Amino acid sequence: MKDDVTRGSGKNPARRPHPRQKVPRAAGGDGTRMVSRQIPKVVVHPRYGDTVVATGCRAPGAEVLAAFRGIEAIEIFVESAIRADPRLQNFAWTEPRLFYADLLKRCEKCRRRYLFFAREQRFWYEELKINVATPSRYCCECAAENRELAAALERFRATPDLATLATEDLVVLGNDLVRLFQAGLFKNRERLTRVRSLLKKRAVPVEKWTALRDFLGTDSAVPGAAARSRKNRGN
Repeated sequence: MKDDVTRGSGKNPARRPHPRQKVPRAAGGDGTRMVSRQIPKVVVHPRYGDTVVATGCRAPGAEVLAAFRGIEAIEIFVESAIRADPRLQNFAWTEPRLFYADLLKRCEKCRRRYLFFAREQRFWYEELKINVATPSRYCCECAAENRELAAALERFRATPDLATLATEDLVVLGNDLVRLFQAGLFKNRERLTRVRSLLKKRAVPVEKWTALRDFLGTDSAVPGAAARSRKNRGN
């Protein structure tokens, strides 16, 4: 019985097969094994899990693979193919996608393996209207973290003068800035020190801003911080 996984070739999974290699088909009566199966050592998706689901799509495997020409993937699971609806896609400057299939990919951020599911692709390209040429680059966990960082950066950009912030908003800002600094999206350590000074001045319990405290450490750990702290108290 033929193996039920079709290996992609990286940049061009739909390349011409070796003369002795039979192009696998997606389903049906061509002898392809159509069994849903769990993929080991991948990031588990909160909605789709870690299982490749056989769909019973009867399209030839070569047609399914052609839909992923130029798409980088470790493996393409042809048995998970579902037909796409190009009428609902955004394919400006490119060609429509005729099929979706589960892809095994490697996250560009954490380098772990993850599945970009056919059902997830349909949601991306037909409901969210993301351009079909836009690939998935991150696992679900890193993608969620990126969204949180983007939201934190937006909150920071919309922040007025620190002194006018409500205490609760100042606590949120302090935690946001620590995460942004650690991610390399924020470089102004002086602003972090200023937020800490305001939190201390307002007698906010340190339990609410432990991330900021742990990140900055003691005043002596920050050059000039003690002097600035005395100056701020004097003002």
